[in-house]
Amino acid sequence: MRCGAWRLDQEIGRGAYGVVYLAAGAGGERAAVKVCRRDAVGNERYERELRGAKLYRAIPPHEGLVRMRELVETEWGFYTAMDLADDEFGGSQEASSGYRPKTLARVIEGEKALPLKESVSLALSLAKGLDVLQRHHLLHRDIKPGNVLYVKGQPVLSDPGLLVEESDAASLVGTPGYVPPERFTEAASDIYSLGLTLKAASFGRQV
Repeated sequence: MRCGAWRLDQEIGRGAYGVVYLAAGAGGERAAVKVCRRDAVGNERYERELRGAKLYRAIPPHEGLVRMRELVETEWGFYTAMDLADDEFGGSQEASSGYRPKTLARVIEGEKALPLKESVSLALSLAKGLDVLQRHHLLHRDIKPGNVLYVKGQPVLSDPGLLVEESDAASLVGTPGYVPPERFTEAASDIYSLGLTLKAASFGRQV
């Protein structure tokens, strides 16, 4: 199966808004390609995901944010190509078998708290990424350990599908336990979710 120049080798993630594949480009480079089909997710979810992807695509690459390489609309939907996360097991990304993306959720799985130095570094990187979103008046709305990837050893915020302009932010989306009491209505809402994510990393316990 192909999406443009990308050969989709292995499914590595699936959710309400699409399927993510480990993909290979024409030159052998690797990426994570998310495929969103309108007929599979429904019009409302499709339009929400596409809008978030377009908003994210307009942001210049920056520390703390996963890089979106490509956004392509097709007759059946759209797909995005993102930088590929490191392999959780430390293997080569060139071999598709056995690959599993390294996320903060998996790093702290089993109540494994990060060392202080690593926790501080994580906080600084993710705060820089969130700062970029906020300077563009955008809310992420789903910051949690499972949406923090490691790319070349560096933590980045990922999964921008729920991204929205702050002026349109009032909603009930997000992951239980990381949603602030006031829901996602302003920039402080994402700061609340980031704080809980960093607490989980520091104590080794997810909400």
